[in-house]
Amino acid sequence: MNNDRKTLHHAALAARPWYQLTAEEAFAWLDSTPAGLSREEEVQTRLAQHGPNTLPQKKPQPAWRCFLAHFNGMLIYILLAVAVITALMGHWVDTFVILGVAVINAFIGFIPESNAEKSLQGIQNMLSNEALALRDGDGAGGGAGGRGYGHTVVWQSHSGRFASL
Repeated sequence: MNNDRKTLHHAALAARPWYQLTAEEAFAWLDSTPAGLSREEEVQTRLAQHGPNTLPQKKPQPAWRCFLAHFNGMLIYILLAVAVITALMGHWVDTFVILGVAVINAFIGFIPESNAEKSLQGIQNMLSNEALALRDGDGAGGGAGGRGYGHTVVWQSHSGRFASL
Protein backbone atom coordinates (compact mmCIF):
# COMPACT_ATOMS: atom_id res chain seq x y z
CA MET A 1 0.00 0.00 0.00
CA ASN A 2 1.41 3.40 -0.88
CA ASN A 3 1.45 6.10 1.80
CA ASP A 4 -1.65 7.98 0.52
CA ARG A 5 -3.79 4.85 0.41
CA LYS A 6 -2.43 3.76 3.78
CA THR A 7 -3.29 7.14 5.32
CA LEU A 8 -6.79 7.04 3.84
CA HIS A 9 -7.27 3.48 5.10
CA HIS A 10 -6.13 4.46 8.60
CA ALA A 11 -8.47 7.47 8.60
CA ALA A 12 -11.41 5.25 7.63
CA LEU A 13 -10.55 2.77 10.39
CA ALA A 14 -10.05 5.54 12.96
CA ALA A 15 -13.54 6.89 12.24
CA ARG A 16 -15.03 3.71 13.73
CA PRO A 17 -14.73 2.81 17.43
CA TRP A 18 -11.88 0.33 17.99
CA TYR A 19 -14.17 -2.36 19.38
CA GLN A 20 -16.08 -2.48 16.09
CA LEU A 21 -12.98 -3.37 14.06
CA THR A 22 -12.39 -6.91 12.91
CA ALA A 23 -9.12 -8.55 13.92
CA GLU A 24 -7.70 -8.05 10.42
CA GLU A 25 -8.68 -4.35 10.43
CA ALA A 26 -7.14 -3.84 13.87
CA PHE A 27 -3.87 -5.44 12.75
CA ALA A 28 -3.89 -3.29 9.59
CA TRP A 29 -4.54 -0.14 11.64
CA LEU A 30 -1.66 -0.98 14.00
CA ASP A 31 0.67 -2.06 11.15
CA SER A 32 1.09 -5.43 12.85
CA THR A 33 0.30 -9.09 12.22
CA PRO A 34 -1.12 -11.95 14.30
CA ALA A 35 2.43 -13.36 14.44
CA GLY A 36 3.62 -10.14 16.09
CA LEU A 37 6.28 -7.62 15.19
CA SER A 38 9.19 -9.10 13.28
CA ARG A 39 12.17 -6.82 13.86
CA GLU A 40 13.67 -5.59 17.12
CA GLU A 41 14.37 -2.17 15.60
CA GLU A 42 10.64 -1.86 14.77
CA VAL A 43 9.83 -2.68 18.41
CA GLN A 44 12.31 -0.06 19.67
CA THR A 45 11.01 2.55 17.20
CA ARG A 46 7.42 2.02 18.35
CA LEU A 47 8.41 2.13 22.03
CA ALA A 48 10.30 5.38 21.43
CA GLN A 49 7.41 6.86 19.42
CA HIS A 50 4.43 5.78 21.55
CA GLY A 51 6.04 4.96 24.91
CA PRO A 52 5.55 1.86 27.08
CA ASN A 53 2.16 0.30 27.79
CA THR A 54 1.80 1.48 31.37
CA LEU A 55 -0.71 3.54 33.28
CA PRO A 56 0.62 6.68 34.94
CA GLN A 57 1.20 6.25 38.66
CA LYS A 58 0.49 9.12 41.00
CA LYS A 59 3.06 9.92 43.65
CA PRO A 60 2.02 8.76 47.10
CA GLN A 61 1.58 11.57 49.60
CA PRO A 62 3.81 11.57 52.67
CA ALA A 63 2.12 10.35 55.85
CA TRP A 64 2.36 13.74 57.57
CA ARG A 65 0.50 15.41 54.68
CA CYS A 66 -2.26 12.77 54.82
CA PHE A 67 -2.53 13.35 58.58
CA LEU A 68 -2.73 17.14 58.19
CA ALA A 69 -5.41 16.73 55.50
CA HIS A 70 -7.75 15.53 58.26
CA PHE A 71 -7.63 19.03 59.78
CA ASN A 72 -9.27 20.39 56.62
CA GLY A 73 -12.96 20.67 57.40
CA MET A 74 -15.49 23.19 58.67
CA LEU A 75 -16.05 21.45 62.03
CA ILE A 76 -12.30 21.22 62.65
CA TYR A 77 -11.96 24.93 61.80
CA ILE A 78 -14.68 25.71 64.34
CA LEU A 79 -12.94 23.54 66.97
CA LEU A 80 -9.60 25.26 66.35
CA ALA A 81 -11.23 28.71 66.49
CA VAL A 82 -12.88 27.80 69.81
CA ALA A 83 -9.50 26.54 71.06
CA VAL A 84 -7.92 29.90 70.19
CA ILE A 85 -10.75 31.79 71.91
CA THR A 86 -10.49 29.66 75.08
CA ALA A 87 -6.71 30.15 75.06
CA LEU A 88 -7.17 33.93 74.83
CA MET A 89 -9.57 33.74 77.77
CA GLY A 90 -6.98 31.77 79.75
CA HIS A 91 -8.97 28.54 80.01
CA TRP A 92 -6.01 26.25 79.36
CA VAL A 93 -7.68 22.99 80.35
CA ASP A 94 -10.53 23.63 77.90
CA THR A 95 -8.04 24.63 75.20
CA PHE A 96 -6.05 21.39 75.55
CA VAL A 97 -9.21 19.27 75.67
CA ILE A 98 -10.48 20.87 72.45
CA LEU A 99 -7.08 20.48 70.73
CA GLY A 100 -6.96 16.86 71.95
CA VAL A 101 -10.37 16.20 70.40
CA ALA A 102 -9.16 17.66 67.08
CA VAL A 103 -6.00 15.51 67.09
CA ILE A 104 -7.88 12.35 68.10
CA ASN A 105 -10.36 13.03 65.29
CA ALA A 106 -7.48 13.32 62.81
CA PHE A 107 -5.99 10.02 64.03
CA ILE A 108 -9.39 8.31 63.77
CA GLY A 109 -9.49 9.30 60.09
CA PHE A 110 -5.79 8.82 59.31
CA ILE A 111 -5.24 5.28 60.64
CA PRO A 112 -7.97 3.51 58.61
CA GLU A 113 -7.08 5.52 55.51
CA SER A 114 -3.42 4.53 55.86
CA ASN A 115 -4.35 0.86 56.32
CA ALA A 116 -6.66 0.97 53.30
CA GLU A 117 -3.92 2.45 51.10
CA LYS A 118 -1.46 -0.25 52.22
CA SER A 119 -4.04 -2.96 51.49
CA LEU A 120 -4.77 -1.49 48.07
CA GLN A 121 -1.04 -1.40 47.26
CA GLY A 122 -0.72 -5.03 48.35
CA ILE A 123 -3.61 -6.05 46.10
CA GLN A 124 -2.09 -4.11 43.20
CA ASN A 125 1.23 -5.92 43.71
CA MET A 126 -0.54 -9.31 43.78
CA LEU A 127 -2.32 -8.54 40.51
CA SER A 128 0.74 -7.53 38.52
CA ASN A 129 0.55 -8.92 35.01
CA GLU A 130 3.05 -10.52 32.73
CA ALA A 131 2.72 -10.27 28.97
CA LEU A 132 4.10 -12.57 26.31
CA ALA A 133 4.66 -10.54 23.13
CA LEU A 134 4.79 -12.44 19.89
CA ARG A 135 7.69 -11.83 17.51
CA ASP A 136 7.38 -13.78 14.27
CA GLY A 137 5.05 -16.16 16.10
CA ASP A 138 7.50 -16.87 18.95
CA GLY A 139 7.05 -15.54 22.48
CA ALA A 140 9.25 -12.89 24.05
CA GLY A 141 8.36 -12.73 27.74
CA GLY A 142 8.54 -9.86 30.18
CA GLY A 143 6.49 -7.30 32.01
CA ALA A 144 3.52 -5.66 30.35
CA GLY A 145 5.17 -2.24 30.63
CA GLY A 146 7.73 -3.09 27.95
CA ARG A 147 5.00 -3.76 25.42
CA GLY A 148 3.48 -1.08 23.30
CA TYR A 149 1.75 -0.01 20.13
CA GLY A 150 1.32 -2.85 17.62
CA HIS A 151 2.45 -5.73 19.81
CA THR A 152 0.50 -8.95 19.63
CA VAL A 153 0.42 -10.28 23.18
CA VAL A 154 -0.79 -13.29 25.11
CA TRP A 155 -1.81 -11.96 28.51
CA GLN A 156 -1.22 -14.06 31.61
CA SER A 157 -2.25 -13.05 35.07
CA HIS A 158 -0.77 -14.81 38.08
CA SER A 159 -4.00 -16.77 38.41
CA GLY A 160 -3.03 -18.86 35.38
CA ARG A 161 -5.75 -17.59 33.01
CA PHE A 162 -4.76 -16.56 29.50
CA ALA A 163 -6.30 -14.21 26.97
CA SER A 164 -5.13 -13.16 23.52
CA LEU A 165 -5.25 -9.45 22.76
